[in-house]
Amino acid sequence: MTTTLIRPSLPLMLVALMLAAVSLVVAPHGLLAQSQAQTQAAQAAVADPPVLPGDVVSLEIWREEELTGEFLVDQHFLVTLPLIGEIDVRGETELSLRERVRSLMQVELRNPSIQVFVLKRVRVLGAVIEPGIFHVGATMSVADALASAGGRTPTAQPGQVRLRRDGELVDVDVFEDARLSDLAVQTGDELLVPEKRWLERNLGPVVTGLTATVGLIFAILSR
Repeated sequence: MTTTLIRPSLPLMLVALMLAAVSLVVAPHGLLAQSQAQTQAAQAAVADPPVLPGDVVSLEIWREEELTGEFLVDQHFLVTLPLIGEIDVRGETELSLRERVRSLMQVELRNPSIQVFVLKRVRVLGAVIEPGIFHVGATMSVADALASAGGRTPTAQPGQVRLRRDGELVDVDVFEDARLSDLAVQTGDELLVPEKRWLERNLGPVVTGLTATVGLIFAILSR
């Protein structure tokens, strides 16, 4: 019995090859678009981080000085604001809390001009004059945060700042003119100013010692 091989026609083969080529081109673009959308969503979420215990809600109401002030979010996510009273900020971000406070304030005030900011609690550590914990606003720059700690010490690495979160380095080369909002700084973050290396800190004495030693050796050998 003779087996007959059925060969696909040339047009069908060309169509199949074209479809395969189109799928190879379209699929990566679809995956890239999906990846970009996910990245943008993640960046948006980080750019407006949640309100956390230890944050400070800064409230400014025009011509209402007695209602203006800074109010600490306690360990239970509760903050007490004037006219509003105690509110739970669990799940809130700066943007959502701002809208919520404005909405509640409008019930008590007529056409109020209200500014609401959330100050994040960060540690400024390393080669700074007064390391410690500070509340910083999103509009502040890294240089502003360092100034809160008294500025750099003479042994600080010039122009170098590192951002650390949950014990891990997030950014090892932070520019001092960068805004904290651009870095998506969150409560608990650390701004770390590294010190110069030992040789950089002691270069003068090392050079002086080596020069003196070489001079002494030369004097001994010259006798």
